[in-house]
Amino acid sequence: TGFKDIQASDIKIFDVIHSQELKEIHHLWQESTRQLQPFEVELPIHLADGNYGWFLVACQPSLNAQGQIAEWIITYTNIQKYKQAEQEFEKQSEFINALLTNLSDGIVACDNNGNLTLFNRASIEFHGLEVKSIPPEQWSEYYDLYLPDGKTPMPKTEIPLFRALQGESVRDVEMKIVPKKGYPRTLLANGDSIINSKGEKLGAVVAMRDITAQEQALN
Repeated sequence: TGFKDIQASDIKIFDVIHSQELKEIHHLWQESTRQLQPFEVELPIHLADGNYGWFLVACQPSLNAQGQIAEWIITYTNIQKYKQAEQEFEKQSEFINALLTNLSDGIVACDNNGNLTLFNRASIEFHGLEVKSIPPEQWSEYYDLYLPDGKTPMPKTEIPLFRALQGESVRDVEMKIVPKKGYPRTLLANGDSIINSKGEKLGAVVAMRDITAQEQALN
């Protein structure tokens, strides 16, 4: 039995399937045959009217009295709307990621438990560090956060992201990053809690603008 056995009067599987996808399908089919278990796969299906759409193809082996596969029961579920929504979400995610990557401001965010979830390219350049999932108590030391004097480590309760996580609307808070590698920067931070449509707090986000050049010009 092969995958081409999946046929219906108004539906047939694409004659040409990407080699990697075909390999996966054959693997699923072989494993299902060996274990006598059903399997599911999402496929673009060519319809009799010339159109095509995405379907969830469920394959259920039916056994005879000897415990061998007598036939396959195939069902098709139209998931075109789901796939379109998925593709649209992927496009939006790609756009947002590109936007965050190209911003000159540093953007950092955390979830409601204080786990860092976003650290864009500018933030990495400011700190000279990749994002690390650590508790708020360690943010100041690990990310080299200082008060405006550039010498006093910033207490957790003064860190803009932590303040935003507590529900405070943070506006133009001056701070310094004195990285272990690189040069000191003076930043202005603005941040807020992240609230969903139900009014539930999901976390917090902060934008950091580098004002080092402006500060040096004044001095």
